Amino acid sequence: MKPKHPLLRLFTSDWKIVVLLALPIFAVAMWYGISHQYEDIGLYAVAMALASWGVSGWAVTVVRKWQEWRRMKNRGGRDA
Repeated sequence: MKPKHPLLRLFTSDWKIVVLLALPIFAVAMWYGISHQYEDIGLYAVAMALASWGVSGWAVTVVRKWQEWRRMKNRGGRDA
């Protein structure tokens, strides 16, 4: 069941892909934090979880927009 509100649809449409991209980014960030022996690792974990989610979300959005742009460009002819 897809959400009806466009804002919710924007955030939940590609969540599986975003999670698959965010997990390795989060793992590397946590490894970095642990190896540097950060004192407040809990706060660091929350910050890195949000950051990795954001980076992954933007990456998916950029790829989707790029694919859409390529489709529109190919549909309109070859005016390079």
